[in-house]
Amino acid sequence: MKESLNYQVPCSENLFVGRERLIKKFEENLSQAQMKSIFIKGRPGIGKSSLLEKMVSIARSKGFLILKKQVPLQESEAFFDELLPEIKEIFKPPKPKKPGKKKAGKTTIKKSYELVNEEKYILDFLKTFCNNKILFFGKELTKKAKKGIVIFVDNVERFIFLANEKAFDLFNEIVKKFEEIDEKKKLEPTPIIFVLFGEERYAPKIEYSLNNFEIIGVPKMPYKDSIELLMKRESNTGISIEEEIRNKLIENSQGIPQLLLYNTSKLIEESDAQEINKSHWEEFESIIKDGFNNELKDITENERKILQAFAMEPANFADVDMLMRATSVERENILNILNSLAQSGHVSCEGESYFISMTSFWEFLRDSLGDIAIAATCRAMIKIAENDAINGRIINENLFNELEMLRKDSISAGLVSPIELIARGYERIANLSMNFNYSSEAYKFFILGSESYLKVNEIEKSAIILEEAGYLYKDKGMGDYSRDILLKAIEKYELLEDNEKIRELKIEVAENSLNKATISIGEGAFPLARANFSRAQKFYGEIGEDIKALEILNKAASLFFDKGEHYYAWQYFSRIINFYLEKNDKINAKDTFEIASDKFSSSKLAKYTEKLNDEFAKIVGIGE
Repeated sequence: MKESLNYQVPCSENLFVGRERLIKKFEENLSQAQMKSIFIKGRPGIGKSSLLEKMVSIARSKGFLILKKQVPLQESEAFFDELLPEIKEIFKPPKPKKPGKKKAGKTTIKKSYELVNEEKYILDFLKTFCNNKILFFGKELTKKAKKGIVIFVDNVERFIFLANEKAFDLFNEIVKKFEEIDEKKKLEPTPIIFVLFGEERYAPKIEYSLNNFEIIGVPKMPYKDSIELLMKRESNTGISIEEEIRNKLIENSQGIPQLLLYNTSKLIEESDAQEINKSHWEEFESIIKDGFNNELKDITENERKILQAFAMEPANFADVDMLMRATSVERENILNILNSLAQSGHVSCEGESYFISMTSFWEFLRDSLGDIAIAATCRAMIKIAENDAINGRIINENLFNELEMLRKDSISAGLVSPIELIARGYERIANLSMNFNYSSEAYKFFILGSESYLKVNEIEKSAIILEEAGYLYKDKGMGDYSRDILLKAIEKYELLEDNEKIRELKIEVAENSLNKATISIGEGAFPLARANFSRAQKFYGEIGEDIKALEILNKAASLFFDKGEHYYAWQYFSRIINFYLEKNDKINAKDTFEIASDKFSSSKLAKYTEKLNDEFAKIVGIGE
C-alpha cells in the first residue's frame, strides 16, 4: 500500500493537514516561562498518532530534546524504571566499557513491581530522578538541547486497564517537584514536561488522576481539512478523484480521518482506476458505505470467533489463554488464526499479548460483535423521544430522566458513540420542538446537545448549535432566549479563540440587549433595563467600539433621568465621566460633569450633585 493511502500509519510531515488550533496551543505552551505538561485525548482514528509526530517535529525544531515512549502491554510497571536511565544518558553519555573486572557499583532502587509499599517507591524514585544533575542545566544538556526536554508518552490508557494507575501519581509528583524547585529560584531548572496521549474512552479517569496538566481534546476533522487531506494524497499518488466523489467520501467518513483514508483506499482498490469518477462511486457505493464491515465479509468462522472475543474484552488486547477461554478453540489453532489475522493487518503482537492493530476497528467490532447495550439503548430511546417531538408532544419526564442518566454514565465512562447519539438526538428534538413553539423545551435540548458535543471534543459543533439556535429564536421574535443562548455560544467560540465570530456575536448580543433595555424602560422594569444597558455597553467596549459604547452610556443616563430613576442616572453619568478620564480626555469629562451637575441641581437633587462633586470635582479641575 502506498504511503498516501496507508490508513494504519501516522501521517508524514508532508502529508499532515489541519489541527492549527491544537498546534498553536502547544507552541504557546512551549514558549512560556513555566511550561505545563499536557494530556491529549481523542477517539480512535481521529489522528492522535499523526498529531504526536507533528508535535515531536515542532518541539525538536524549537530546540527541545525529545524522548518518545509508548506504554507497553508487557511489564508496564517498569515504564518509569526504564525512563530514568534514558534521561540520565542525556546528561552523562555512557562511557565505552573497558575489559577487566567489573567494579561493584551502587545498586539502583528496586523496580516498582517488586515493591509492596507504593508510597516508599514514589519517594525513592523521586529522590533518584530529581537529583541536581537532572534538575538543573549543565553543559551536557545545553549542548544537546537549548530549551529543555519534552517526553512524549503514547497509549497512557494502558496504565489503567493494566491496573497501574500509580503511574499517574508519578507523573503528578515529577511535575510538582519541578514546579517547587522553580519557585525556590536557587538555580535555573531544567524544563522537563510530559505530553501524554490517550484514548477518549479512558479520558475521564486519566483527567481525574492528573493534577495541573493542560487538557487538549482532538475533535473531528472539518470539511476544508478533509478536502486538503484527500488532495494531498491524490497529488502524492497520481490518482485523481472528482470533487463530487470527494464530498461523498467525506460525508461517509463522519469527520474521522482514518475512516476517510480507509474509504478512499477501498474505493481506489475496487475501482482499479487512476481517475475516480461518478460511475465508480455508483458501482461501489454500497461497499464504501459498509466501512469496516468489509473486513468481516471474507473471514472464516474461527477468525470471527477470535475477533468477537477481542470485542468482548474491556480493553483492546488479549493473550492466548484469554482467547482460548472465550472461543473454546485449541491453542495451536488460535495461534494459526492469530498469525493469519496478523498477515491481513487486523492483529498485532507485543510480547505474549495480541491486540487489534487499529483501535478504531476494535471500536467497530464492539459495536458489531461485542457488548453494545449502552449504544443500543441510547439509539432506541432517542428514536422514541424524536417520535414524540415529531408529533408535537413534550418528551415524557421519565424518558428524559433515563436519557440523562445514560448520557451522564456515558460521559463518565468516556463512551464516545452513545454521547454522540444523544447529542445528535437532542439537537433534532430541539429543532422539532421549535416547530411547535415549545421554546423552553427546545432551549433545554439545545443546551444539553451542545454540552454533549463538548464532552467529545467537538467544540466547533457545540458552538454552531448554540449560534444557529440563537438566530432561530431571533427570527421567531424570542429575544430573551436568543440573547441567553448566544451568550453561551460566545463562551464556546472563546474556547476556539475564533475572534471574528466572537466579535460578530457580541455585536448581536449587544444590539439585542440594547433593544431589551429600551423596551424595559418603557415598561418600567428599570433594574432589567440597567442590566441590559450595561451588557450592551460592556460588549461594545470589549470589541473596541468605544463610540458605540459611549452612545449607550449617554442614552441610558438620559432615559433614566427622564423617567425619574435618578440613582441609575447618576451611575451612568459617573461611568461617562470615568470613560473620558480613562482616555485622558479631561475636557469632555469636565463637560459631562457640568451637564450632569446642572441636571441634578435644576431638579433639586442636591445629594447627587454632592456625590458628583465628591468623586470628580478635583479630578476634572472644578474649583481649582
